[in-house]
Amino acid sequence: YDEPTTGLDPIMSDVVNELIIATRRVHKVTSIVVTHDMKSAMKVADRIKTVTAEGLGQVIKDPDLGFVTITDVRVTGDLQHASIFYTVFGDEKQRATTAHLLETNRGRLRSLVGKNLGIRLTPTIEFIADAIPETAAHLDDLLAKAKAKDAEVAASATGATYAGESDPYKKPAVDDDEE
Repeated sequence: YDEPTTGLDPIMSDVVNELIIATRRVHKVTSIVVTHDMKSAMKVADRIKTVTAEGLGQVIKDPDLGFVTITDVRVTGDLQHASIFYTVFGDEKQRATTAHLLETNRGRLRSLVGKNLGIRLTPTIEFIADAIPETAAHLDDLLAKAKAKDAEVAASATGATYAGESDPYKKPAVDDDEE
């Protein structure tokens, strides 16, 4: 079914979902329901983020695992795939080691997510190193350059005079006869 509950109120949406489940049980068929309801996809993404963040230390018991922060999770509209974004506090070697440990334990982390998610199909997961620290450093550099340029312009403006008059706009001429 492709979006069977689109445009329905929450009560009717639940009724349609119950009918699909009942039909599946009675006829013993597999039903695939696709949702583009981003609200439910966002709930699933938030749950994956929480479960993964809380379970990392339980699943990966390696002391080489760095200080990992799960920054974001994005799921596809059909809830079949989740991209988990993370950052690691430390140097490049620490990031590489943590990336390897996450990839090695991806199946165990997916099992943990599946047990805690409460949906029929567990999405596949992939870990993506988030570029937030690098982006923030780049923005800091740009802001520092802009501040230096502003200071340079302000320094060159001190003691400067106008090329023409201080008010460059033309004003209507005042006739002495009208007064």
